[in-house]
Amino acid sequence: MDNENPDEQAWYVDVLSTQWTGQPVATCAEGWETFPPIGGPPPWLTTPKRVQDLTSNLPYSYLAGNLIMQGLVDASSCPDGGLLLVGGPIPVDLISPAQR
Repeated sequence: MDNENPDEQAWYVDVLSTQWTGQPVATCAEGWETFPPIGGPPPWLTTPKRVQDLTSNLPYSYLAGNLIMQGLVDASSCPDGGLLLVGGPIPVDLISPAQR
C-alpha cells in the first residue's frame, strides 16, 4: 500500500466470513477471491441508483448473439434459433408477430 509517509505502516485486510457485520461484501468477491480496490470500485463498475441510468445507445447485438450461441438464452422458438448466418441475433422487426 502506498503511503505518503514511508515511516508509517498501514495494513489492508480482506475479511471473508459469514459473521462479518460491516459493509456488505462486494458481489462475487468470495467466489472470485478478489476485492475492489481501496476506496471502492471504479465509477464504471458501480450500480446505478436510478433505472434511467441503465439506458444506453450502444447496440447489444454482439452480446445477444453470444448469449444465444452459448445456450444462456433460449431462442428455440425464434426462426433459425434466433441467429443470423453471421452469428448475430435476428432483429425483432424481422420476426412476424405470429412468431414472437
